[in-house]
Amino acid sequence: MSDDLVEALQELGFTSAEAKAYIALLKVSPATGYELASRSGVPRSAIYGVLKRLEGQGLVNVAGREPARYVALPPADLEKIIEARFA
Repeated sequence: MSDDLVEALQELGFTSAEAKAYIALLKVSPATGYELASRSGVPRSAIYGVLKRLEGQGLVNVAGREPARYVALPPADLEKIIEARFA
């Protein structure tokens, strides 16, 4: 995972774990929390809290329930949300 990309997202308000989870989800989507934990490096004990925060911010959507699969907001839409935050 690119440290530069993680740092760039952190400058935009993401935590390190949120950035790593979002980037991993962009690469493989939809994905379960378990899959994201192994791909992102975010511990399984923390991944669901991270995903819940991202969902609350409108950056991740849940598709299905058993097991829940997560889908990242496309980068073009992320740009609009970030612009609105800083406006």
